[in-house]
Amino acid sequence: MAKIVIATILDNINTGTFLQALALGVCVRKLGHNPVLVNYSRPHLRFVYLVKNIFRNQSKSFFRKGLSIINISLEQILRMRLKHIVRKVIPMCSLNTLSKIDDRNTIYMTGSDQVWNNEYNRGIDPVFYLDFAPQHAKKIAYAASIGQNSLSDIEKESMRSALKCYACLTVREDLAKAQLTELGYDSTQVLDPTLLLSKEEWLSVFKKSSFIKVEPFLLVYSVEWNNDDLIMKLAKDIASLRGLKIYVYSTSRNVKSVKCDKRFVFGTPDLFISLFSKADYVIVSSFHGTAFSIIFEKLLGADIILKNGKHNNRIEELLDSAGLKECIISEENYVPKKANAKKWLNMQRKKAYEFLKGNI
Repeated sequence: MAKIVIATILDNINTGTFLQALALGVCVRKLGHNPVLVNYSRPHLRFVYLVKNIFRNQSKSFFRKGLSIINISLEQILRMRLKHIVRKVIPMCSLNTLSKIDDRNTIYMTGSDQVWNNEYNRGIDPVFYLDFAPQHAKKIAYAASIGQNSLSDIEKESMRSALKCYACLTVREDLAKAQLTELGYDSTQVLDPTLLLSKEEWLSVFKKSSFIKVEPFLLVYSVEWNNDDLIMKLAKDIASLRGLKIYVYSTSRNVKSVKCDKRFVFGTPDLFISLFSKADYVIVSSFHGTAFSIIFEKLLGADIILKNGKHNNRIEELLDSAGLKECIISEENYVPKKANAKKWLNMQRKKAYEFLKGNI
């Protein structure tokens, strides 16, 4: 039995991000090992840094600066709440306390999500390349995502050097696999951790939820809520035709102006799982929203058009791989299709667990 130290993203307010971290820990535990998540916040997302930036902004009035600090404080509270929920299932430790771990039987893992996105990380973040781990320790990556369509020459050179420490690499998207190949590294494409758990396992993780279904509803889920006029028009058309209420879940304050029957802003993971499991239809513009629609086999419409007009390649690739391209919203009068990919999921889960069994 080994201790598996997992470095992944745990410093934003995206519900899917926390659920993928939790899922990877659960999978490691299923294999008989002890998972530990690294409780790490990227420097540019820490409270002190954010507050200093507000006061450096000379164009903002004192009143607007005060509002910004309140908003940042609320987000920090939400992060703490999300971490607390995950910590109930998978233990966490800080970088400072990692030195106390007996590393003779410890494996270090870069977890999933966009851990190698240099734009989000504002450069190469050494923690997500396991620079804190002892030099002799085994290091692997599970379903890491780069999330950038292209890399600069400087980024390529920095990543090429940082990846030398890994014994084996797996990535979430085919694009990341191609990018690592260009850097001279072999890798395997595997499932996002959320997809490794069945719907029964997810419902078992979150047995209690405050949400009780009292009426048929269509769930709309968007993370950033930028380019969602099409989504809401489609949702209203389907809801009117099918006699459904419209529920909106988001981690964006912009959603407060959206007309719907119920909205859930900054919800908890148990609420998120409950909504997806009980929804009659789902309309999403999010990778993890798409993933959970597949897990719960929902009637799904996925919007892959980003604010800048480009395609969300991560959602498109997931649906294409699962044989569910018909779930991509292609026109205004689109009719959601059932996201049933059991055969594909079972095959991919087997592949992922074989990798984990063979390397931890």
